[in-house]
Amino acid sequence: MEIDTSLLVAELAKAGIEALRARYNEASRRVVMEFPSSEDASSLLNIIARYVPEREPLYARIFAGGGDTLAWEYFVRPHDVSRDQIKGLDSSGLNWTPSKRFKLIIYVRFPPEDVNIILSLLRDYNHPD
Repeated sequence: MEIDTSLLVAELAKAGIEALRARYNEASRRVVMEFPSSEDASSLLNIIARYVPEREPLYARIFAGGGDTLAWEYFVRPHDVSRDQIKGLDSSGLNWTPSKRFKLIIYVRFPPEDVNIILSLLRDYNHPD
């Protein structure tokens, strides 16, 4: 399946939301978006997850959890910012300098069927005419 996630990142940027990247994961059959902060991930939800009857199916998937195969999933992983700045590597190809700079990356996974809905809602938000 081919999913153009660059449109998602562009519309998020227009809305003032930073996304590190978005991609389709073949193994999980999910779109994965990475956010540098919980504020950015929350901003997306604040735009698209308003409960109104015509959006109820999307709203339900965003908050479903559990065994629902279309449920959205959320993960948090630490990122060692100082390793991004390491220049020289030792003979093993690694530099194990102790880090004191971590930040948490927020991952949001959702079914590809929701991409067009999200794009439409972001476009409505970005261009309220």
